[in-house]
Order: sequence, then C-alpha cells, then structure tokens
Amino acid sequence: MNNVSIGKITGIVIKEVKLKEADKIITIFSKEMGKVQLYATRAQNIKSPFLAGTQLFTYASFIYSSKNSINFLNQISIINGFEKIKFDIEKIYYAMYFLEFLDKSVELEYPGKMMFEFIVNTLYTLDGAKEDVKLIRAIYELKMISLLGYTPEVTSCVKCDKEIEGDNYHFSFEDCGLLCEKCIEPIDKAIKLNKTTVYAMQYIIYIELNKIFLFTLTPEILKELRLVIDGLIKININQSFRTLDFLNEI
Repeated sequence: MNNVSIGKITGIVIKEVKLKEADKIITIFSKEMGKVQLYATRAQNIKSPFLAGTQLFTYASFIYSSKNSINFLNQISIINGFEKIKFDIEKIYYAMYFLEFLDKSVELEYPGKMMFEFIVNTLYTLDGAKEDVKLIRAIYELKMISLLGYTPEVTSCVKCDKEIEGDNYHFSFEDCGLLCEKCIEPIDKAIKLNKTTVYAMQYIIYIELNKIFLFTLTPEILKELRLVIDGLIKININQSFRTLDFLNEI
C-alpha cells in the first residue's frame, strides 16, 4: 500500500504546462522547498477552483498530497494575483522573463529562502511601478546572479585585493571583478566604468532586500550597468530566454 503525505507550501507560480483533459503541471518557487512541481487536476476548466490560483505570477499557499513521487494539488489560498501586471503588456513580459530566468537557473528543490523573498519583492515592485521598469530588470538580474553564487568582486581589485584608488574603475569579465590600474594587462580586455556604476553594483549586491529598489540611475549609468550585467549573464548563466526576445521588441 502506498503512503500518502500531505504538505503545505507558500510560493509563486513560475511556470505552467497545460496537459490534455484540462490538467496542468505547475512549477512553484516556494519559501519552504525552493522549486517544486504540482499536478493540478482539471485546473484549466473554467469552473475549477484551481483556475485562478494556477496562473503565472500567482502568489499563494498551496496544500498538496504526495503519492508515488507525484505532488497532487488539493487546495489554493491566493495571497496576491498581481493584477496590475496582468493588465500591462510590458509588465507581463518583464514578469515572464523574471520567472523564466529563475526557472532556468535553479533545479527542483533548490534551497533559496532569500531568493524567494527577492522574487516576491520584485513582483510587488513591478506591480506598483509607474515609470520605466528597465532599472527593475537590471537590479533583478544582478541580484539573482549574486544569489546564484556568481557574485562579482566590486569592492576591491579582484587580483591584488587592494582598494581601487581615485576614479580608475575597470571591470574584467574574465576575472569577474574590478581591476586596479597596476593589475590591468592588455589580455584582460577590461572595460572602464563610471564610479556611480560601481556604487550601484555594490548597492544591489549588498543592501538589504527591502531597500534594493529604492534608488534611481541616469540613462547613461543604466546603459553602462546593462553592459556589465549582459556580460555576466553570458558568462555565468549561459541560457537563452524566449521571453527576452519578446521583451527586446517592445
């Protein structure tokens, strides 16, 4: 006889796969267990109690039963559906990209309580954003890179560990960090950075999560930050994101 266990998690639906007979498999990034998959029976049915709670971006509590290594969804209690995101095409694509980035970067049951808190904070910020959300994207990507264990060295020289003097900030993608003038070699192909860009990177990586979105950047500094982040993603994440193609067309 197979034993059935009951569990409860709080998380966000980051992926949904529609199956025949109106069923779904949803992927949730949860506070308790990281990334988890649940089988939602008849969730596509318009009369299903699971219809709203199994949609992308939904933040909820999920009760499930486990049998034969499959988690079956039993009950949902929605905390926030992020409706403002769902009625703004630009925000939809940004949110979809954030979730795809997360899904492709972590394995099932990846432990990530801080990562969970960060994605919740990001969606709340995106939901309430009234201006350009490109900075939210940059903050999200750099913080995720750091949380995944690829934190660049942005406080001192990555080679000699000495503090950078003056405004001579250079960033090496090969060494994943700043270089002082004495350590730079032609082979490093380091790019020169404005000190404000470096300060922004330090802030994003080390500030408390509840303060991470509380700053602004000029378009010029954001463009420079974008250059660094794109390079870090290419080196450390090395994934293609379908939603990013749509986002770049907006």
